[in-house]
Amino acid sequence: MNKNKKFISTFIILLIVVLIVVILPLLNKENNVVQTFKNFDPIKIITNKSEAKVKDEDKNVRSKDIIGKISIPGTNIDSDLMQTTDNEYYLNHSIDGKKNYKGSIFMDYRNTTYDRKLLIYGHNSETLKNVPFHDLEKYLSKSFYNLHKNINLTLNNEESTWEIFSVMIVEEGNNNHMKITFNDKEWIRHIDWMKKNSVYDTYVDVGVDDKIVTLQTCYYKPKNSYLIVNAKKNQIGGNYEKSNKPKIWSNNENITSSNGYIY
Repeated sequence: MNKNKKFISTFIILLIVVLIVVILPLLNKENNVVQTFKNFDPIKIITNKSEAKVKDEDKNVRSKDIIGKISIPGTNIDSDLMQTTDNEYYLNHSIDGKKNYKGSIFMDYRNTTYDRKLLIYGHNSETLKNVPFHDLEKYLSKSFYNLHKNINLTLNNEESTWEIFSVMIVEEGNNNHMKITFNDKEWIRHIDWMKKNSVYDTYVDVGVDDKIVTLQTCYYKPKNSYLIVNAKKNQIGGNYEKSNKPKIWSNNENITSSNGYIY
């Protein structure tokens, strides 16, 4: 009987030792794993991975939106030129697809790079100077214009210079400058309107065969107006011919499109 009690006591002691040496560490390890998963937020991780993937994909897509470059000597304007399927996205996105109140310089979605007239937009600010088209305000000074008459564009793998022929302030409600399709008579009339409404005379001739670019940004004198800089493509080395068509169209009235809107 005593031997049995002694055996049972020994067995119990060994069992306790096994529990202490083997089982408890396993329990502690399991507890640590549980604590790790309590601190692990799979939703957050998945979200971050998804966001990173979206950003990478967006960046790749947006790189396809780069259609050229624009720079203007004497200004801070030196940037990739963007274009997408609307005129809203690049008002508040940078060229890498990130949200940015400064936006980017971009071409009107209606344009192709081969059009007769290109329309390019960029932000201005009454209080900030580091927005894309703020330096266009320098062209309100003719002395600045006299020293910096050209805009540089790279489009279709071609570098070109464009000579500024008109600087305008257009009040809200007048969208004449936003028209991009013309017949020849409308084209000369449009150019004549731009020249006659320039804040100073540049004495630059523009004809029916010239291509032009219009840079548009906001202006604040008066409020809600636009500052418009117009330039013609320098045709030296160009691949299109001059014609003997008239350089000036006498009628300076607004042009009405087929849908009834006045541009």
